[in-house]
Amino acid sequence: MPVPAAAGRYCPCGRTGHAEAVASGPAMTARYGGGTGLPEIVTRAGDGDLRATMVLAEGATALGQLVGGLVNLLDPEIVLIGGGVAECGGAWWETLCATARAELLPPVVGVPIRHGRLGGSAAILGAARLAWEAR
Repeated sequence: MPVPAAAGRYCPCGRTGHAEAVASGPAMTARYGGGTGLPEIVTRAGDGDLRATMVLAEGATALGQLVGGLVNLLDPEIVLIGGGVAECGGAWWETLCATARAELLPPVVGVPIRHGRLGGSAAILGAARLAWEAR
């Protein structure tokens, strides 16, 4: 899905401008640089590292814009954010929610945005369940 912050940035799909190019864990890790993983970037942001804070805010803002647009389009009852990046916590989560809320149209302004309980394990657990049910 395209987001303004990703304009000109390459996505793993080979195109440019997609949310994955700015809001994914690998994208934020690459943007920060120095071979530092996402958990360390989160820790550094919490310790006041401005570059880490900026990278996380940029990713959260891009994802928030995308979530807000999708809520406006699809009118869901609830939005669950999961995956490893959702574990970024505090400032990342606040930025994501505030940005998404700023995008919402009046009919959907009350849609709750929640953290998925399975976190970074959601995809693998879903795949395991599908495999179990298919046997």
